[in-house]
Amino acid sequence: MSSDEVEPYVAYRVDGDKMNFALWPLADGSQALALFLSAELAQGHVARDPSAVDWRIVRPAKKDLLKVLEECWEAGILHAVLETGQPDNHLIFDILEVLQAEKRDSPSS
Repeated sequence: MSSDEVEPYVAYRVDGDKMNFALWPLADGSQALALFLSAELAQGHVARDPSAVDWRIVRPAKKDLLKVLEECWEAGILHAVLETGQPDNHLIFDILEVLQAEKRDSPSS
């Protein structure tokens, strides 16, 4: 992992045979995958959901996180937001750009 990479936490719950990830509302009305710098930030985010039951918080390995990003992008979620714990200081990422950069930088490509 390079020094500019983070290892975020994700929050998800299982609904039947699919995983639903915590989302973050964007100003344009769309939703982004919610990523968190700490498990505590993730817990605080899902606790605001009145139906917040059965949420699981994990810090996935890089390959698993990339799979989550790919699945979100395929489902039409085009961005991810990293909750930093600082008010109004959320980092927004274009999921496709992240996936393309990883493929470009991967030694096996």
